Amino acid sequence: MLFRSDTLEELRADLRTRLRQAKVVRQGAQARDEVLKALLATTEVPLPESIVDFQFESRMHDALNAFEHDKQRLGRWLEEQGQTEEEFETDLRNDARETVKAHLMLDTIADAEKLSVTQGELSELVMYQARRQGVDPNDYAQKAHQSGQLSAMLADVRRGKALATVVRQATVTDASGNPVDVDSLVTSTTPS
Repeated sequence: MLFRSDTLEELRADLRTRLRQAKVVRQGAQARDEVLKALLATTEVPLPESIVDFQFESRMHDALNAFEHDKQRLGRWLEEQGQTEEEFETDLRNDARETVKAHLMLDTIADAEKLSVTQGELSELVMYQARRQGVDPNDYAQKAHQSGQLSAMLADVRRGKALATVVRQATVTDASGNPVDVDSLVTSTTPS
């Protein structure tokens, strides 16, 4: 197949643009993750054990679901990974604690900043998730509403906005120590 020179140049330009955008998205995700990690490390948050237990049980259920609820298969897989069931459960519990801590902290920030979620923001997330799963957005929204997932999605968007608020206030540098435009990073990490 032959390409016209302007088509090939357009293709190269498009590729350069996409690579720059991907780099910005990666930087934004790294900045967001590092800011969250710093917040979690420096903030004391009382953790209700009942919520941690619920989060742990949910994660355990998801893990077992991946092995068709066969504990022996999960055990064999863990063995192949060089991990005991006790280590796996400890890791799940620690992850559950971190998740609950992050949620409570971000909810507090969202409350303090009086952040809310617009219908447009929720619709954007529904469209994004539907595209990712290859389903009709209306069907996805209806199932999310019926299963009670819409309230969790609202909370996730609100927490994301709270974290974006904190990231915008942080000083972010690249690997060379140069300041990074945080606003472009935060904007580019939003699902679209």
